[in-house]
Order: sequence, then structure tokens, then C-alpha cells
Amino acid sequence: MDHIHSLLIRTILCFLPLSVYLAVFAPATIFVSSLFFPGSSISGITLFVDGSSFIFIADCIAPLAYALLFALVMLTYGLSFRQRLHLILGGFSLIFLANMTRIVLFIHVYTFDKPWWLDPLHLVIWHIISGVYVAGVWIFLVKKYNIITIPIVTDFRKLWQVSYFSSSRTQRTQR
Repeated sequence: MDHIHSLLIRTILCFLPLSVYLAVFAPATIFVSSLFFPGSSISGITLFVDGSSFIFIADCIAPLAYALLFALVMLTYGLSFRQRLHLILGGFSLIFLANMTRIVLFIHVYTFDKPWWLDPLHLVIWHIISGVYVAGVWIFLVKKYNIITIPIVTDFRKLWQVSYFSSSRTQRTQR
């Protein structure tokens, strides 16, 4: 029964609204971005750099990347609370670092170099590199922490083993 309760709680936590991730990471992202541009200023979700304004919409903060990583960690069977915490903090740090690099690069390209490069660069990074990066972060964490279970799949196998439909359970009850 402990496994069922654990899975239920972990599954419910996976449905945290994106606004939770935005509330945590939007202020941090905007503030840290401003540190890279001396003389910049912040007003709400807007960063002003050298006469240009950059409005940080939800997609700039990448809440789906954080939510996906959180769900993968929460739906991985057999991890202790401490392991989950390490995976979440490590993964969120890597995503935050990559997102900050992306944002600073975009602002730099727009304000100091060639603004016409921004759209093609943004499309390549947004549509190709970002998804591959989040998958790469997960693979890195799996290897670093020696995770051998598969998110969701292992939990369902365990549930099947204790269910009434399992042949091993049926054989035990017939003895």
C-alpha cells in the first residue's frame, strides 16, 4: 500500500500549475539577466537595456521545461526524498543556467550586434535546441545518479504486481 500512496502523492504533485514555476523563476530570471547589462533597469516583467525594452513573457521563463523535469523526477520509482531533491535542484539549476545563457545571448545580439539575427537565432534555439537540451539534462542526471528505473513504467509494473490481475498474485492466493 505504501507504493500506491507514494505514487498517488507524486502524481498529484506533477500537476502543479505552471504559475508556480513562473512565480519562482520569472523574478530570478529577470533579475539575473539585468546583472549582465550594467545600467539596465527592471519594471515588472520588462528589462530595459540601452534604450531597448525586453518583455519577459511566460515562454521566456521556460516553465514547461521545469515542469517536465519535475514530472520525470516525481514519476521515477524507487528514489528517496533526498535523491529527488538532488535531481530537482541539479536539473533546475542546469535549465536555469541554459535559459540565462539564451536570454543574455538574445539581448546581446539585439542591442549590440545585429537585431535581424534575433528571429532566426530564436527559432533555432527554441524549436530545436531547447527540447534536446531538456532531454540531455534528464539523461545526464540519470547517469550521474545511477537511476535504473523508468519513469511511469516501473511504477505501473509495481502496481500490476500487487493488482488482482497479476498472475503471480493469483497463484499466491490459490495456494
